[in-house]
Amino acid sequence: MEIGMLYKLGLGTLAAAMLLSTASFAATFDFDSEPPVTNEAGGAPLTFSNGGTDLSIYGWDGTTSAYAYHDSGYKSGIGVCKGVDVVGGAGGDNASGNTNECDQSWDDNMQADEWLDFVFTSGQTTVNTLTIFGPHNNYGASTVWIDVDGGGNSWQEYAVVNNMVNLNLNTSAFSVKEKEQYEAYVGGLTTVPVPAALLLFGSALIGFAGLSVRRKAA
Repeated sequence: MEIGMLYKLGLGTLAAAMLLSTASFAATFDFDSEPPVTNEAGGAPLTFSNGGTDLSIYGWDGTTSAYAYHDSGYKSGIGVCKGVDVVGGAGGDNASGNTNECDQSWDDNMQADEWLDFVFTSGQTTVNTLTIFGPHNNYGASTVWIDVDGGGNSWQEYAVVNNMVNLNLNTSAFSVKEKEQYEAYVGGLTTVPVPAALLLFGSALIGFAGLSVRRKAA
């Protein structure tokens, strides 16, 4: 079979595989409604898994490590808390006595200089949209800060429309920070994992293309 025919066949196979992957592995992380709904919790990190996508979320206060915090209630989600009750008791948020609840000395949403780092431990992932809320209300600003590579080193403004941010990122990590000192929660993400097999297959197609070009040149 000619190299050109192999290349065309490979393109068709890759396109079909990508469509199947998108349909089969698309994952929605709905932090506003999924557990814990009644028992709030902080973590360093918080971890989630859905549809083949494994996610770790880290909280930061400037350059100081904090807790990513899963809040409950209307229009809530993931925020940042500087300290949690690790043994329970009456000092937790809402004084419920549950362990890992945000201490009453601190708030549990993102405020000035606080941010969240989202790390896909399962590998490269396409992040389509992000939902962001204010403190149990609509988000108060028209933009939000995003670091498309994660780590909180290079922030870019992204538009927020009806609490929704269109990201369309292909990444293994990204960061989120509220804008203009509006308090905020990340309410959810829609993602599609990029299987390693597809990445390798794409590399093989590039190789086929190079062979085809060299053959024509000869």
